[in-house]
Amino acid sequence: MMLLDGSSSYTTQSAYNAANSISQQYAVSLIGQQASSPLTLHTQILYNPDLIDLWFILPPMMIFIMQALSMNFTSLCVVRERELGTIEAILVTPIRPLEFMIAKSIPQLLVSFTMGIVFFIEAVFILGIPFLVMFFAVNHFDDGYFVRAGSGLVISTAVQTQNQSYQLAALLNIQPCFWVVFFILRIHCP
Repeated sequence: MMLLDGSSSYTTQSAYNAANSISQQYAVSLIGQQASSPLTLHTQILYNPDLIDLWFILPPMMIFIMQALSMNFTSLCVVRERELGTIEAILVTPIRPLEFMIAKSIPQLLVSFTMGIVFFIEAVFILGIPFLVMFFAVNHFDDGYFVRAGSGLVISTAVQTQNQSYQLAALLNIQPCFWVVFFILRIHCP
């Protein structure tokens, strides 16, 4: 009997193929000595019995897209006010800077959460990803949104144009993606 950990489907498939090959070679050598096949292979894969990678790839991808968009939207909306020249008019109004930042972040929050709900419904009902996997992914997004929205506001204070804002936000979004891809490749391709 062979037990396999299915959380890494590439490694599991490689281990299964190697163990199956070894057991078949051993069975062939025993058949040469006896008339009947002495070995039967029983395989049980744990944690991901169907070896479906979509369950492990789609939720983090969904979180990355939602957080990247929230950072981009937040940084672009403040810089747009500066480019249009309306930031001075906003600064002379009696609203405080914290209120201005919250007012610029709330629409992005609503758009991002709406996108999250749509992703969640599509993933669970169309793609068949388990409810709990997507539930934990969306809950993880809640924490990251505020960090990304704050990063977007910091970016908007450091740049002068929307193009600069977009490029800096893309740079800050892509670097963590490279690390994630690196670690996924290290896990799946030893």
